[in-house]
Amino acid sequence: MKRVVDYREFCNKLWNIVKFGLSNFPTDFTPSTNGVQECKDNLSLADKWILSRLSDLVDSTNQNFTDYKFGDMVNGLYDFWRKELADVYLEAIKPVMRSEN
Repeated sequence: MKRVVDYREFCNKLWNIVKFGLSNFPTDFTPSTNGVQECKDNLSLADKWILSRLSDLVDSTNQNFTDYKFGDMVNGLYDFWRKELADVYLEAIKPVMRSEN
């Protein structure tokens, strides 16, 4: 039963992440074809941190997939979304997203 509750909370967290992201983009937003390269000189410490964590996640996910360690792969994805992205990064950027600057 605890696992079901945990997954429900995780799905709720994913919903809130998407809702937060969509509410902070202008309606006419189109992503750059250059990705992060275009704004790399303007990244905050929090931005650089989450990108480094994402890079580590991609490496470990690819390695775990190659090694057939699917449980480790899923746990890494879960931990990134729940702990690093939602609990740390989004909380760090909320004041920035709410400011006029």
